[in-house]
Amino acid sequence: MHLAAGCHIPASVLYTVFHCGGVLFYYLYPFNPVVKEVAIKDHATMALKRWKASARELKTQGYALYFALKDPRVPWYAKLLAGSVVAYAVSPIDLIPDFIPVIGYLDDLVLVPLGVALAVKLIPPDVWSECRAKAARAAAETKFLGWIGAAAIIIVWIAVVALTVRKIFGR
Repeated sequence: MHLAAGCHIPASVLYTVFHCGGVLFYYLYPFNPVVKEVAIKDHATMALKRWKASARELKTQGYALYFALKDPRVPWYAKLLAGSVVAYAVSPIDLIPDFIPVIGYLDDLVLVPLGVALAVKLIPPDVWSECRAKAARAAAETKFLGWIGAAAIIIVWIAVVALTVRKIFGR
């Protein structure tokens, strides 16, 4: 039986306790540097895996929203919200610039998931399940959505600048 350094409990038991009860064994053996280091590394690895899975899920939902935009069974107000969320998510332009510490990324971390959640609630469930299935198939083979969103935002900004110049110079 292999014991963790300085512990009276087998390392496999400590590892199992960690996975079953969070950082329980870290609190049982706070003075053992080996156990503490394993707990911290394992916790960071698991947190990173959860973040990556959440990011993949959000990307899949973005594709599903795109497919919902094209579905005639989706109400107009759901299409309007879904289109706004997709355009904001793929847009290189943010409400709050990303170079502002903390707050710059906060709008991306809060607005996009909230917009997706609200749009999903407005889309009929059967349509949403079909769109998610399409998104799962298309996620691996399509990359054009980012370019379309960026092009749409650039066109809007060009139109705004053109209208502003026209208003200022009266032509």
